[in-house]
Amino acid sequence: MVTFHVRGELDISNAASLERKVVAVLQRSPTPEVVRLELADLEFIDSMGLGVLLRVRGRARRLGCRLAISSTSPFVDRVFVVSGLREILRGAA
Repeated sequence: MVTFHVRGELDISNAASLERKVVAVLQRSPTPEVVRLELADLEFIDSMGLGVLLRVRGRARRLGCRLAISSTSPFVDRVFVVSGLREILRGAA
């Protein structure tokens, strides 16, 4: 398992950087069984951040890897609910 601790904000200014880092891990051989995104210290997420989570989830699934999102802050969990993505992002990948 590979874990990323995402802190502060996940928005247009840094979403692409997280995506590159996760994709680099997914391209390793062998592909890890689980990539975990620890979001307890994430204070803000915008549509760019949500898009990255969805893209890396899809890529992980195609490679047989499970993307696990854990410990969301109350704000981030609320964004997941309002956007209709909570079950997709918090459920089984």
